[in-house]
Amino acid sequence: MFYCNICSTSFDNQKTLKSHNRDQHSSSLRIPLPNGEMTTVYRQSNSKFLCFCKKQFETINGFHRHYRKYNCQDTNNVLAIIHRDSEDTDNLTNINETSLSQVKDLKNSDSPFDTISFSTGTSEKIKLLTNSFYDAFDMCFKKMKEEKKWKLRSKRVVEDILYSYGTDLERENAVHSFIIDVSDSHVKNLFTDDEWAEITSDNNKKYTTLSEEILSLLKNINKPTVNEIRKEIFKYADIRYNNYSEDKSFHIDKICYAIETLIHKYQRNPNPLLVQQDEAWYNSHIWVPFIDSFYDNIDGINCVRNGPASHSSRKRKRAMQGEFEKKQTGSKPDMSIRIVSGGGKPLEFGACEASSFYDGPTDKKYRHESRIKLPKMLKDMLFDLCEYSDWDVEKIRHIEVVGYIQSALVIEFLSMNHPNGYICRLSRSKNYEIGYNVNTFPKTLEVLAMSLMMKFRVENCVKLITHPTFNINTVEDQPSPTLIESIPTP
Repeated sequence: MFYCNICSTSFDNQKTLKSHNRDQHSSSLRIPLPNGEMTTVYRQSNSKFLCFCKKQFETINGFHRHYRKYNCQDTNNVLAIIHRDSEDTDNLTNINETSLSQVKDLKNSDSPFDTISFSTGTSEKIKLLTNSFYDAFDMCFKKMKEEKKWKLRSKRVVEDILYSYGTDLERENAVHSFIIDVSDSHVKNLFTDDEWAEITSDNNKKYTTLSEEILSLLKNINKPTVNEIRKEIFKYADIRYNNYSEDKSFHIDKICYAIETLIHKYQRNPNPLLVQQDEAWYNSHIWVPFIDSFYDNIDGINCVRNGPASHSSRKRKRAMQGEFEKKQTGSKPDMSIRIVSGGGKPLEFGACEASSFYDGPTDKKYRHESRIKLPKMLKDMLFDLCEYSDWDVEKIRHIEVVGYIQSALVIEFLSMNHPNGYICRLSRSKNYEIGYNVNTFPKTLEVLAMSLMMKFRVENCVKLITHPTFNINTVEDQPSPTLIESIPTP
């Protein structure tokens, strides 16, 4: 086994290690100019290569791919910071001439990172893309049928725009799976205001609302002290215990239960919500009462935490493997919302990724899980549900899956649907937070309201999927899939 000394990536052989180092850690590269001369481009102080068009790239392959595609010309006098002397290559890292002594077989090495040193680079959770990834991206795009793509009123095609944008990206993005994240400002800038309004409009969506009874409970329970909150909860004791009805009492009971669980912690000394806890503690003490328990009245639905890998993700990954390759397990969520049908095939309606801390939207773990891992898992689930519905056009436009990003006491709600063409649309809420004491308790009521609305979305989807239909169409008459499966992360 061989390891890169800079980013600690492991490789099976020396050849792939050299290729990796040349692409991602070389200090310079060579490109031809329109007049036939060769020039050397060096990494800038931010460790990126600067093109004539002023775009920056982390890798040599990314730079060359862009340079060949657009035939960039020096219209901005960028050559002032690019070395043009083809003979001056003292600073060029020549990977091909690296001696074998600079690479050590880890089986005989005491240090797992005792390998080659090159110029500085970065290592993040969202990985740099490989040539094989771009090949798979091209193949997915070429599979699409023109007549099934999403053509906007402006005559532009959404899939074509995302493909062109995705080929310029060096790190994986949701667009590589043809997912539009409506919160992504870079994707929004690819379209005009009218086009974006058309993309984000939800004509087929059935909006979920809370009943007057639930809204009244949330409003009345918003009190400034724990004792007043307890008194308000006690008013619902009769409907919760003496005259309990599944239809009328269930959600009121679960809301009161979640709040009771929380205010017990407000009165403890020290307050455990003010202390950093581990992920399992937040799951069992906070998120199970505030999320999982609301699904208890949907027949067959289970919220499985720390369970197996996603069935939908495993199915997609194995379908892309060769016959004799080791079977992949698929992505494993921290929680999945699933139902097992009569034949034993699980159907998944949502997933959750959890963390014991919140370091803001720039945190590497948060970015990877909320921007790549969870959206791809949700698309796998959406694909599986559409397939289960035989790609019934009337159904698939209303199918929706949900996601949760839990970070200690902070939570973000996601939903994904299939609006048109080969595109999946991902919407995400703002960050909500569980109040850590009675002064911040009103924030908790917002979380409860959002959690209930997410549950109602899943409930509507379950009813839609499990509702039996009579279809005597032959296989030849069945609609073909309109979702391109996600590309495995490199």
